[in-house]
Amino acid sequence: MNYQLIFHVCHTAVHADGTSEMQQWSFMCGNQTVFNQFSFTCSSYEDAVPCGSSGDFFYLNSNLYAGPNVFFHNDQDVARAAAVTPGRPAQGQPPVVRPPVGGRPPFRG
Repeated sequence: MNYQLIFHVCHTAVHADGTSEMQQWSFMCGNQTVFNQFSFTCSSYEDAVPCGSSGDFFYLNSNLYAGPNVFFHNDQDVARAAAVTPGRPAQGQPPVVRPPVGGRPPFRG
């Protein structure tokens, strides 16, 4: 069975005449991946912020439209995500190494 998860990106668009509308884009994460609220991508479970912690990263949504000269993450964001992500070590800790699942090592980019 292929368990795919759907996630949605919503954005309020304001038009030149002052009216606004909610725009929504829906995406599906492939088999053995989950939506990662930190990177806004589909990731393996080990590389993703757990669902229970995803609300702590909703503030990153506002960075999507902050402009071309604004960094999406800062050092505090990265440290906060590393502290709760199963496959990521906290700063100053050695990397977490787990045996590969399905013959393919997890992404460590």
